[in-house]
Amino acid sequence: MLARLMGLKTISPRNLNRMAQNAEAVCVIDVNSRQSCMKSHVPGARNLAPSVFLKSDLPPQKNATLVFYC
Repeated sequence: MLARLMGLKTISPRNLNRMAQNAEAVCVIDVNSRQSCMKSHVPGARNLAPSVFLKSDLPPQKNATLVFYC
């Protein structure tokens, strides 16, 4: 709900899975702690701390859909 209040788009797990299966340019980023990510995460997600990630951590495709979750 907070994402919608901030004007961000949301995506359902089903649509995210469809995008991945169709080889669309999508980058899934887990912003949970490393310990939490190690316990459970979306397959293929990259764990990045939101306070320390660099531009180089983002995908090179400028049209890639970025999906952040916590």
